[in-house]
Amino acid sequence: MTNNGQVKRFDFYRGYLKGALDRLVGAVFLLVFSPLMILIALLIVLFNGRPIFFLQTRVGRGGNLFSIYKFRTMTVENSRNSSRSGEVVGESLEAARKRFKTTDPNDRRITGVGKFLRKTHLDELPQFINVVNGDMSLVGPRPDVPVQEADYRPRYWRERCIVKPGITGLAQVISARSTRHRLAMDICYVRHLTCALDLKVLLRTVMSVIRARSF
Repeated sequence: MTNNGQVKRFDFYRGYLKGALDRLVGAVFLLVFSPLMILIALLIVLFNGRPIFFLQTRVGRGGNLFSIYKFRTMTVENSRNSSRSGEVVGESLEAARKRFKTTDPNDRRITGVGKFLRKTHLDELPQFINVVNGDMSLVGPRPDVPVQEADYRPRYWRERCIVKPGITGLAQVISARSTRHRLAMDICYVRHLTCALDLKVLLRTVMSVIRARSF
């Protein structure tokens, strides 16, 4: 097998087959999980009111921005807090990064329903909508907010953005904890992306969910 042949097959999967499979499987998952998603939506409305979804700007393939869907897990006032939006608005990237705050797992502003959704990762089910829309993949580096570009060297940031971000990824299934380790796994995924690798990550993700382990 020639190197050119390997590149062509890799590009075909990454550029054509992967996207088609993502949308097909994403649509099936949406159908399968729709009763559960409806139940979660009703619980959010019943106990916390509207809105049901939390939308946040994330960075996709090629650096293009998109809105990621999640079930809302915080009070409305804080889910809209600009310090948590991760966007760069009228300021430098560095200044916006310093202002950006992630949510502490024990934050008192997380709702009762939200705590359960975060613990079980069920708040991420609406991301199958992003997969069907073509913004995300089933497997890939987790999508960052725009200000997190400041955490990377430019070449690594660009390389991460070669592929679509995923619902799950190599860094998640091996439980990479540090930013450096996650980056290493993301770059490894981008450089060695194959159908076999995607299947392996998906299988390990399913096993982690079944075993009720964090991933």
